[in-house]
Amino acid sequence: MIGRENFTTPQWIDMQMSIKESSRYIILSHPGFFEDLKDSFITKQVIKNFADNANSDLIDDLLDFDNYRSPIPEYARDTSEGIEPQLLRAITNSVALLKLQDQSSALLFKDLVTKIANSVLDADKHISPAESVAYQNILNALEAEPEPIIKEWDPKNPLAPSK
Repeated sequence: MIGRENFTTPQWIDMQMSIKESSRYIILSHPGFFEDLKDSFITKQVIKNFADNANSDLIDDLLDFDNYRSPIPEYARDTSEGIEPQLLRAITNSVALLKLQDQSSALLFKDLVTKIANSVLDADKHISPAESVAYQNILNALEAEPEPIIKEWDPKNPLAPSK
């Protein structure tokens, strides 16, 4: 069984951000005060129910947001467009990393993010086109292949390939 100790801090932040910011991303794509409150409440219930039923130490650890601080800059957090690039990259990278570590944990993670996204859509009577696009972006990120990691340039070996 894997847990927090199997991941670096940046990897952990990406996984927590994938969970925490997914609902916010969809909510911000079509803001409305009362709808946002309802969506946030329902999302918290979905997360609690998922944790109760998952029986996974990893999921329990991931859902402990006590020390979570969003890596998305404050100036970008108020719009879905500001959240989108970093969130979708984090989702894709998190799924790929979890697949390498433990396939069943990757499936649980994908299920959790999908349920969170679904909860926002299910809470609304009318789904806007922007919400639909945001939801589809999350689903695509869950299935996408991560971009290759490019090593930083090494001054001791300037002609070394970057991959």
